[in-house]
Amino acid sequence: MMIVFIGFLASIAIIISIITLLFLRKYLKLLPVKTVDNDIILEGLKAKGEDAMDKLEWEQAIKYFQQALTLTTRKDKPLIYDRIAECYYNNSEYDDALKNLLEALEITKTIQNKLIEAKILSNIGVIYHQKGYIDKALEQFSQSLVRNPQKNIAYNNRGVAYTDKGEYDNAIVDFTKAIELNPKDLDAYINRGMAYYRKDKYDLAIKDYNKAIELNPKYANAYNNRGVAYADKKDEYDLAIADFNKAIELNPKNAKAFNNRGNAYHKKEKYDLAIADFNKAIELNPKFVEAYNNRGNAYLSKDGYDQLAIKDYTRAIELNFKCADAYYNRGIAYTKKEEFDLAIKDYTKAIELNPQYAKAMARMGRAYQEKGDKEKARYWYEETLKKKEKLEDWQVEDIQRWLKEL
Repeated sequence: MMIVFIGFLASIAIIISIITLLFLRKYLKLLPVKTVDNDIILEGLKAKGEDAMDKLEWEQAIKYFQQALTLTTRKDKPLIYDRIAECYYNNSEYDDALKNLLEALEITKTIQNKLIEAKILSNIGVIYHQKGYIDKALEQFSQSLVRNPQKNIAYNNRGVAYTDKGEYDNAIVDFTKAIELNPKDLDAYINRGMAYYRKDKYDLAIKDYNKAIELNPKYANAYNNRGVAYADKKDEYDLAIADFNKAIELNPKNAKAFNNRGNAYHKKEKYDLAIADFNKAIELNPKFVEAYNNRGNAYLSKDGYDQLAIKDYTRAIELNFKCADAYYNRGIAYTKKEEFDLAIKDYTKAIELNPQYAKAMARMGRAYQEKGDKEKARYWYEETLKKKEKLEDWQVEDIQRWLKEL
């Protein structure tokens, strides 16, 4: 009896289990499938994109942001397009950057968000500036400021464009406004210092670089720029070299600082030290046109190194065929070797590239005088004197003396 009873109970238990499983199976089919919230996925993709940007992994960041675009709402798309554009910009893919910013701009016009539109317009200006379209860049920065007059970055960016256009007074106005809006805007002080420097207002430039260093004592470019201003102010080469030393200490890969220190050593007639610095600048940046040109100058200052100087000037021209200074300097080297026809050819190219190049005109006259062509020598000396405001007093005196020799 006991065995039968246990068997009967077991059978009932099995039947109950089957009914329970059938019920659960039917019930579970009725429950909705639990899905991951799109907002969570979106935020995760954006976070991954930002992380990739921090690691300078631009292509990977673009992929994450492009996936995020498929999940975000229309009103939030402009900012994601903007991040994609920034990645393309940092990867030197300017056309793709511009394409994404224009997409963002079209959307911002429909959602009527002036602050975002101002941001996008300013960034479009940055791309145009990078591509060399300065007037287009200025237009975009100005439109940005119409929409958001409190955007100090747009003032700073427009100031840089004005500086590159040679409109230094306009640039200084914009940098000053950027500083008014944000007294701790390091870039605005650096950029205004550069504009003052271009106007030969070295004390004001140094004052701005001092402020930049006060704001960030580890900013290598501020020391580098101040060093350049010291060198040009009153030939304060020791102060300049101290600043270049600090810039190099803070950033040992700062090719510009090595190049500038080399120039200061050259001015102090320490040619070997200058050449060593130019070598380092070229090692850090093998396409550094200015460093090749300057090393050529240092070689030319040493007796017996004319051919090395010519080699460096030629390399500078290969890297930038519009480098008027390299043609001018190579012309001096050829003149020193009494290869006057080659010198005249280089002076001609320098003047073609820069019609206001008074020093090249004077050298042209001198080369013709050495060849015995007094008529052409006189012509070029007289052309030079028409631009004497671009020369030092001693240079004008030399030309006047050469004219008397004809």
